[in-house]
Amino acid sequence: MTVHRLLKFGLVLCLVASSLSCGGDGMSRPGGVEQPLTSFGQVLTSTSTRLSLHPKEEKKLPVRIQNPGPETWMSAGHYPVTISYKWYRGVQMLPIEGERTVLITPIRPNQSAEATVRVVAPEQTGNYSLRVTLVQEGVAWFMLKSNTFLELPVKVE
Repeated sequence: MTVHRLLKFGLVLCLVASSLSCGGDGMSRPGGVEQPLTSFGQVLTSTSTRLSLHPKEEKKLPVRIQNPGPETWMSAGHYPVTISYKWYRGVQMLPIEGERTVLITPIRPNQSAEATVRVVAPEQTGNYSLRVTLVQEGVAWFMLKSNTFLELPVKVE
């Protein structure tokens, strides 16, 4: 194989392999899913502004995710990035582990993507706050590192 064909083949592999964070030069960059991220900023928005659910009810929540950081996010590799949430009653975080939703496509720096987040309501009725955030598995919850999240009031009845 000629050098030109090898370089072209390497670039195609780089574009196809979703577990690599590739730059324009075809080289893998630090960060991403093969090691802990260095930046945990996130911008999450939704067309939903509040939810009304029954105990243990499942809801699909539309969320737009923007990546303001320097690294690509994806749900693959040693440290995948997923979407999750925490339930709050007042200022107290409940000990409920939120469901995980995978990113269906990598989100590169300064890009955004739409996601449908699966949310399951708490067992008890009452007024809650739902905080949606990204999490890099085995590393950190974005909301705890950056103090940014999507928060919605929720009534469970």
